Amino acid sequence: MDNRAIGVFDSGLGGLTATEELSKLLPDEHIIYLGDSYNMPYGEKDRDTIVEMSLKNLRFLLDRDVKAVFVACGTATSNALDALIKQSPVPVFGVVEPAVREAAALTRNGRVGLLATRASVSAGTYQRLLGEISPELQVTAKACPKFATMVEDGIFEKEDSRVHDAALEYLLR
Repeated sequence: MDNRAIGVFDSGLGGLTATEELSKLLPDEHIIYLGDSYNMPYGEKDRDTIVEMSLKNLRFLLDRDVKAVFVACGTATSNALDALIKQSPVPVFGVVEPAVREAAALTRNGRVGLLATRASVSAGTYQRLLGEISPELQVTAKACPKFATMVEDGIFEKEDSRVHDAALEYLLR
């Protein structure tokens, strides 16, 4: 049995939710979490910068001898996963493909709405994967930069008026 930890990184604290779920799924595993709050939000940066920061995070986790890396950041996954996989001697997983599979499975009308960071929307990864999984899907993507900042600030309850106001702002345009 490999007793090394699993490394997880996100652009801030939002990935702690994914880490909590990972702990439930794999209760006997040790997890090292890296929240890059210094550089957050990733979603407003250009692709090269996101790749550079993600590779730095990968090196940090590899220096701690992890056996696998989970990228809990949608922006990093959609912009840097290929580069991370190429550079890593251990398996690297991201959040985009599972989210896309879930969205494709759950749609009842053949349409999927993507609310994400600017960098995630412009990377086109979600849209491309949705098209590969189910070519007939209609995908509408909308950059919603306030949402990432709100999650990092702990504002994500759907009953919170700030969440409601931001959703209205993005969805009514």
